[in-house]
Amino acid sequence: MNLNSQKSLISRLRRSPRAREQFVESHLRKGIANQLLATRDRLSWSQERLGKEVGMTQNAISRLESSGYGRPTLTTLRKLAAALDVGLIVRFVPFSEMVDWVSGTPRVNLGLNSEAIAVPNFAQEEELGVFDAEPAAAVLPSLPSEPSSNEVHSSVLRWPVSTNATGGSPYRMVNHAGPLSPANSIQESSRRPN
Repeated sequence: MNLNSQKSLISRLRRSPRAREQFVESHLRKGIANQLLATRDRLSWSQERLGKEVGMTQNAISRLESSGYGRPTLTTLRKLAAALDVGLIVRFVPFSEMVDWVSGTPRVNLGLNSEAIAVPNFAQEEELGVFDAEPAAAVLPSLPSEPSSNEVHSSVLRWPVSTNATGGSPYRMVNHAGPLSPANSIQESSRRPN
């Protein structure tokens, strides 16, 4: 994670609703184009091959892989996901999650729950102080497998976004270099610090 990058992204989002709209549009276009190209390359497929699988021309695939030209519909994305044999998630997220995604900050994903469905808007996140919080020192538990001696765990819990009905909170994570602990399990990763 790059804290300077994260701070500059937050500063950009605070400018105006229009700046936030442009941020979403830019990263949506770039993300889809880059993922499509990278996934097609991983399969060693040509644009022609993907086009045949989806029922599109090579030129249409080329446009989709260009962030300046491609504007895929949900129907097209579903067809591409089916042809590439990958999943597709389309959902609304809080801006804090987008900032983490774009800056490369690891984040705990609590899956489909009421917190994920009722997404806080930018003003609500600002009221909660989401963008002003400093990282905490609580280290997230490691993966259940035995790590090699040179592996490090790079995540720390950050701050609560909001409190759910059971009193727990989802946390953002920031990078932290430290040894992995094989005694911890992945199930413990949803625990909250005391």
